[in-house]
Amino acid sequence: MDTSNIPSWLQTKWQALLQQYRRNALPHAILLTGKLGIGKSQLATQFFQWLHCSQHQENDEPCGHCRSCQLMTANTHPDHYVINTETTIKIDHIRGLSNQQALTPHLGLWKTSLITAADKMTTSAYNALLKLLEEPPPYRLFILTAAAMEHIPVTIKSRCQHHAIVTPPIQIGRQWLHRHTQCDEQTLKTALMLAGEVPQQALQYIQTGRVEKITNLMHSFKNLQAAHANIPLLAEQWQESDIELMTTHIQRYCQQQLLNTDVADTRQYYLSLYNDVLTMKKQLLSRHNMNRLLIIENFMVTVMHKAPLFSATLGQDNHGNFS
Repeated sequence: MDTSNIPSWLQTKWQALLQQYRRNALPHAILLTGKLGIGKSQLATQFFQWLHCSQHQENDEPCGHCRSCQLMTANTHPDHYVINTETTIKIDHIRGLSNQQALTPHLGLWKTSLITAADKMTTSAYNALLKLLEEPPPYRLFILTAAAMEHIPVTIKSRCQHHAIVTPPIQIGRQWLHRHTQCDEQTLKTALMLAGEVPQQALQYIQTGRVEKITNLMHSFKNLQAAHANIPLLAEQWQESDIELMTTHIQRYCQQQLLNTDVADTRQYYLSLYNDVLTMKKQLLSRHNMNRLLIIENFMVTVMHKAPLFSATLGQDNHGNFS
């Protein structure tokens, strides 16, 4: 592994971490924040591998060949602990981390820990983590990642050095995507928009076919807006879709239109539509045993009934394309 694998928008943070280490100014805990898929865990894992690498004093990247590098690549390094769960981080996760931190290092000097999605932690887990951060032994480094600072307790934030990873300019994102995929320019543009301009997330959307699914969804939604849709047939198709994905991106489309206009009637139309989508989303994600197909059909009828309002907006604004 070398630093050429680190995207350009992470290079400044990478160099900052190296310089802190070389000045003997590395904190015991770091909090990396940024959008999903921006590269927080990638940056942390790369730095941990460099820190454990037996040749890191001579290089700006891990050698990739020593025993520590091989163990890190295989995710089996005895002095590195990762909490990466799709569910809530609970106190048992932190207890496991605490037990690992109590052991002396097997290789080298450092014991390192990565906690991803640290903003999804129970109160008891935060309290247990706080004890670890208050009085860490020497040569311990914790890196926490989170989508945003506001969900991290003040007591945890105060014991971490914060590094915010900002979303790169869209042109940088396009250049990066061009190097990693052969898609056409329109697909790249759509993927970046769907991913909130996060290049690596956009690449995942392209590779998993998510861009195509959303593009087809938005075409069908625009047909609904113009009252050119077969509701029973379309509702059956939507029912088989990922509800969270579907509703989120229709809402994002409405938000985009609201940002693109100052015309009162157009804003009123898309605000009303946004609220209709929100209502459908809440009903579909409800735990109550509700008729999903009926909910979707009712939403579609509502959208088609507003077709005259939609037609009136067409002459007032240039509607941004979602695809």
